[in-house]
Amino acid sequence: MNQIDQKDRRILQQLDMHARLPINEIAKNVQCSREIVEYRIQRLHKLGIISGAHTIFDLDLIGYRSFRLLLRLFKLNKEEKERFIHYLITHHHTWWVASIGGRWDIIINVLAKDASQFNHIFEEFVTRYGQYIQEYEILTYINIHDYARKYILSHKSEKKDQIQHSKLNSKSSSQFYHPMQYNPHLSLDTTDLHILTQLANNAQHSYTQIAEEVGLTRNAIKARIHSLEKNGLILGYRLSFHPSKFGRSSYLLLLNINNLKQERERELITFAELNSNIIFVVKHIGKYRITFECEVENEYHFHELLSEIRDRFNDIILDFDFFPIFYDHKINYFPLGNISLPKI
Repeated sequence: MNQIDQKDRRILQQLDMHARLPINEIAKNVQCSREIVEYRIQRLHKLGIISGAHTIFDLDLIGYRSFRLLLRLFKLNKEEKERFIHYLITHHHTWWVASIGGRWDIIINVLAKDASQFNHIFEEFVTRYGQYIQEYEILTYINIHDYARKYILSHKSEKKDQIQHSKLNSKSSSQFYHPMQYNPHLSLDTTDLHILTQLANNAQHSYTQIAEEVGLTRNAIKARIHSLEKNGLILGYRLSFHPSKFGRSSYLLLLNINNLKQERERELITFAELNSNIIFVVKHIGKYRITFECEVENEYHFHELLSEIRDRFNDIILDFDFFPIFYDHKINYFPLGNISLPKI
C-alpha cells in the first residue's frame, strides 16, 4: 500500500461515486494539473486498484425486479465450476456474479419481470446444473443504499476534501438510494435502451463516443442522459474498485431480523451510513431481511464490526450469516441489452 499516496487517495475519492467526473474538474478539486491526474489514474489501472466504472440503474422503475440467489455447490470439479460460472456471466438476466466463501460458493443477482420469470430463470439453472446444487437461498430485493468508501481518505487532514466531495452534485454525493418502485409514467424508447446499454458496458464513455454508437448528436445524447438521471433510472456512476488491491477484504453480512420496526430500521441504516467500512445495505424479503456489504482491513476488524452490530441491535437480530467475497465475475446493472420493456 506504500504505492498509493494521499494524492492518489484524493483522486480515488473524487471518482468513487462520480466516475464520469471530467478530468479537469478532478484536477481542480485535488489541486493538480490535468496531466498529473491522467497519469495517476492510468497508474491506478496498472496497479489493478481500479478497472473502469459501472453505471448504477434502478430498473424497477421500468418493471424489473431484483432477486438474490445464494448457492452451495458440491460434486463438481474445477472445469465444471468454470463452465457454470461462464454460463452465469453470459446470462442476460444476471447483474452480479461472485465467488464467495463460508458455507456458500456463488452469489448471483438476477433481474426478472416478476416472480414467475425469476422462477423460469431459476429452473433453467437447475435443469443445467441442479446436480451440483446442494443448497440454495432466495431473497427478493426491496431497496438498496450505496455508500461512498469513506475509508479512502483515512487522515483527519483530508476532512475538508470529504466536505467538498459531498457538494459535487445536486443530489447526495455520498450515497445512492434505490427505492425500487415501478413508475408507470416513465416511458423509454429503443434509443434510450441503446444508451443504457452503452453506459452499462462502460460508465466512462463520453457523450461523443455514445453518440457515434447510437447515431445521434452529442448534445442529444447529453440531454437524454440528463433526463434518465433526473427521472431516477440512472442513479450515478461508481468506480470499479478492487478493495484487495487497496489492502481491504470484502464481506457480506446477512441479518435474520425479528420484528423490524421503522424506528429500529432507521437506526440500523444510520449506523451503516456513518460506518466507514459499510458500502452497501440491502433490504430483502426472505430469511435475511438486511444485508451489509463491508470492506474491512482484515478478518479481525470484520469480527469487531460484527460484534458491534450484534451488541447495538441484539433486540432485533435473531441470527446471522457472513462470508468473504473472493472475486466479482460480473457487475452489470443493465445486462439485458436492447430488450423489450415488460408490460405491467
